Amino acid sequence: MSQCSRYDTLLTLLAAQELDPVPEGLADHLRRCKRCRTILAERRGLSELVAEVEARAWTEVERVDWRAFESATLRRAGGRPVLRERPRWRRVLIPTLGVVAATLLVVLAWPRRTVIPPLPTVVPVAGIERVEEHLDRQGVRAYLQQSQLVLSDLMRSCKDGAVEPWELDMQRAQARKLLARRQYLRKELSAPTMEPARQVSERIDLVCYDLMEGGNEPACTRLDRIQRLVESNHLLLRIRLLQLDMGGDLPGEVTS
Repeated sequence: MSQCSRYDTLLTLLAAQELDPVPEGLADHLRRCKRCRTILAERRGLSELVAEVEARAWTEVERVDWRAFESATLRRAGGRPVLRERPRWRRVLIPTLGVVAATLLVVLAWPRRTVIPPLPTVVPVAGIERVEEHLDRQGVRAYLQQSQLVLSDLMRSCKDGAVEPWELDMQRAQARKLLARRQYLRKELSAPTMEPARQVSERIDLVCYDLMEGGNEPACTRLDRIQRLVESNHLLLRIRLLQLDMGGDLPGEVTS
């Protein structure tokens, strides 16, 4: 009985002539099992009966005179329905309202010109230079802060065990960002007042290039060498000192 239940669906497909070829396991089972042969015979008889009924139904459908059926139905319904034409004023008013609404939407959504107030006719050159220098210092300070975070995270690597590949990929991505930001600040770092920051940025570049370099060297071996490079150059300390030195106000301002 347990084996018979496995072939129940196949018996239905075989009775409906939808199983070709017949699986070898099913054929062997039918040769041994009288019960399944009886079920198959019953289902074949049922399938033949359904097919016969379906054929008769289609024959009856084909005999129907559908035009006469349509005419009789319309006569009982009182003829074809007549579509009432809309009044002329509605046919004109609705499109007009649509055009007016679309015009209002375009007018309301149309961007308005922003009136920019005129700049002062005389701008002190010294004031412009001080503002530009302040902006340059802000950009360099942000770069140093980002470098401090990346290097601090790098110094903690391999302390608690092996580094996962995704961790190393993340550190290399941070190194690429630092190199790109340093390239963006190339003009600001070339100023004479930024000489200490430029020297530190060159050491940071060496660390980033070493971290991004490929090879078959184990990750912790490479990171250990880079950590010794950071320590020997005192990079974290020098970055912190630069941050303190650049943390003042605009040049020439006096704070209380």
